[in-house]
Amino acid sequence: DFTVAMNKPGGFIGRDALVGKEHPQGRRQVFIRLDDPEPLLLHDESILMDGNIVGHVTSGAYGHTVGGAVGLAYVLADVPHGDGFIVDCAGIQVPATISDTPFYDPSNARLRS
Repeated sequence: DFTVAMNKPGGFIGRDALVGKEHPQGRRQVFIRLDDPEPLLLHDESILMDGNIVGHVTSGAYGHTVGGAVGLAYVLADVPHGDGFIVDCAGIQVPATISDTPFYDPSNARLRS
């Protein structure tokens, strides 16, 4: 959903196939950042909220511009963005923040300057 402008003037090829389509299996893709700069994200780490698994990390790396590990993850569609999440990194529970937009330059101001 975040890569397609559904309201693009004049439409686009394939728009009819996407109209009304929901997130696959009730999940959505989000950006995740660990609050502790030491641990790293690789993939398949569990994301917990209130002690329940609500998603998993699909890929991760160290984000030098944000000063910590960042990644992409899938979470349940009704999970809010924000902080208060825990990521299980090799048995160590690390606080994390989830966002629907990238943590670095979410408004694309750097790209447009």
